[in-house]
Formats: sequence, structure tokens, C-alpha cells
Amino acid sequence: MTRVAILGANGQVGLEVTLLLSRIEGIEAIPVCRNPLGSAFLRSRGVRCRHGSVADPRQAPRLIGDADVVLNFALALGKPRASRLANDAIIENAAAASRAGSRVVFFSTMTVYGDPRYGRLPIRSAYGREKRHGEGVARRAGRRHRRPTWSLRLGHVCGDLQTITADIRAEIALGPVSLPRGGAYVSNTVYTATIVDAVLAIVAGREAEGTYDLMCSPPWTWREVFAFEAARIRRPLTVIEVPGPSGFSLAASVARALRRGAGAVAGAPRVREWSRSVLARLPERYSERAQSALHVRRAATEIADLLRPDPPPDHYAWRPQGRRWLKTLKPTLSALSTWPGPDDWGRVGEPFPADLPDPVGG
Repeated sequence: MTRVAILGANGQVGLEVTLLLSRIEGIEAIPVCRNPLGSAFLRSRGVRCRHGSVADPRQAPRLIGDADVVLNFALALGKPRASRLANDAIIENAAAASRAGSRVVFFSTMTVYGDPRYGRLPIRSAYGREKRHGEGVARRAGRRHRRPTWSLRLGHVCGDLQTITADIRAEIALGPVSLPRGGAYVSNTVYTATIVDAVLAIVAGREAEGTYDLMCSPPWTWREVFAFEAARIRRPLTVIEVPGPSGFSLAASVARALRRGAGAVAGAPRVREWSRSVLARLPERYSERAQSALHVRRAATEIADLLRPDPPPDHYAWRPQGRRWLKTLKPTLSALSTWPGPDDWGRVGEPFPADLPDPVGG
């Protein structure tokens, strides 16, 4: 029996991965949540949990001290400095407090490559920078404590319990779906079934430690994602093709910046008050004319917004991400065929079982 501890098991991705692992023979899932409130859904499905903070070096041994594999989905939030220290502590203790010879998997993000939108400079977001920092902390902690360590950079995570999948299914149900270039762009998605497949490959020793990109195998286009989800919910898929983004243009980037700046200035409270004071000093007929023109322009803008269909989300037309891939993954479609459909999750065991016992006292 291989014990797999899941940190951040009450988050969207960690929760679904926990449920999937709980169904696999030979795997004992050990979800770790801060408190019983955070683990309520998992426990309602019959999954036993442990409660506490792996960021605390005094609690970490009793939470993961018997784990053969530690999956780190945890992400502390809050003030930047405090959250970084908490995340560093979780990463450090995932290696230090697990049993000798255990394997550690840190889950990162494709946004470490920077802004993936066409026409934008590839500058990392704050989230991308934090995850890139975490990869380095995990690598150093693994070397220091002699724990083989993997960093897996996830794309958009899809699965029955994921928000992006719920949004896609809602779009299909409402129909038709507007997709840039008819959905021809690479989706940069990864299904939770493929995440579990990657974990099992690491457990089996089929993949060398290191940093990898984890997305659908082989990569799916958005058209393929929507077609799969339409079949999953048994609804027809109707796609409207819309233009994709243009390439990078320095002039266009400068123009966007100027428009944003002008809009910010025009909308500033002081500017609005100054405009009102100027209108108040004009003769009445000019003041009324200016006020009428403003109302007409505002009404035209609001009507145009109502008539214009909502543009598809930016991520439907991102650049392909990923450079280094795991070599032994199943095709994603094959991995997905192993798991139940959206109406057949059921319970793993009896609801609200006793908590998992601690491996050591404390």
C-alpha cells in the first residue's frame, strides 16, 4: 500500500485528485486540511482526513510522517510577505517531515512562462512569480533532505469539480459557443485524470525527478475540449468562429496604454468635478447641449454593449505553453475513460468516517 499525502486537499484541484486517488487499489489517500470545516466535503464522500498545518514544523510530522508521496497543492494567501513565508514553510516541511525516501511533488503553473496572450510581452504575473519561486524552494528542500522532487506546471485544470469545466458546460448548454478561429488554438488544459496519471507514473518510478509541464497528452485544442464536454453532458455543440488576436505590435501596445491612461484621467473624480464646474459657467443653451451630447454618447455605448455578443475569454486564444513533458503518460482520452461521468461520482465510503490516525504522537 502506497500512502499519498495531499496538501491543500480542500482546494478545487486537490479535492478532485483526492477523490480520484481514493478509488485506486493500492493507494491510500491521506488528505490534509487545516480544520474539519475545510474537509467537510471530502468526509461527506467517505474520505478520511487529517487536520492541521504542515507550515508548522511541530504539526507536520504527525500529518505526513508516514507518507510515501507528498502532493503539494497548498497555496497560502494573504499579505505578500506573510503568504510567501507560509508557502516556503509548507514546501520545506513537505520534504523535512515526510518519511525517509519519500517523493515530493510540488504543483506549479504554466504562467511561470509569463503572459501567454498573443500581442503581449511575456511578463510573469505575481502568481507566476510566486510559483516559480516555490519551484526553487522545493528543489533545494529536496536536495537538502534527500527527497526526490518533481515540480509539475499545470495548465488550465479541467474536471467534473473544476470551475472552468462548469463554465464550458454552461456555454455549451446555452449555445452557440463563440471560439477564436473555431477553437483551433491549443487549449493548454490538463484534466484531473491526467494529473492522477502523472502521480501514478511518479509512484511507479517511471519518471525521473525534475520540472515538467503537465497538460493534456497529446495537447488538445479548445475545439476538442468543447467536443469532449458536449459528449460528456450529452448536448449538441454549435460553434461560431470569431477572429483570433493579432500579433504583437508596439504601436498597438502604446495605443492601448494611452487609451487606458486617458480613460483613467477622464474618469477621475477631480476631472469630473472640473467638467461640471466648466459646464456650470457656460450659457444655459451650451450647457444643455453639452449635457445632451454626453447622455446620447453614454446611451449609445450602453446599447452597443447590449447588442454586442460577449467576447470569448482571453484564454481561448493563448499561445501554446510547455517545453518539457513527462514521457510515460497515457493519452488523456484513455485516462478519462477510467473515471465516472459527471452524474456518477457516488461515495467512496460511508459518509463522515473517523479521522485518519496520526502516524506519531503530538
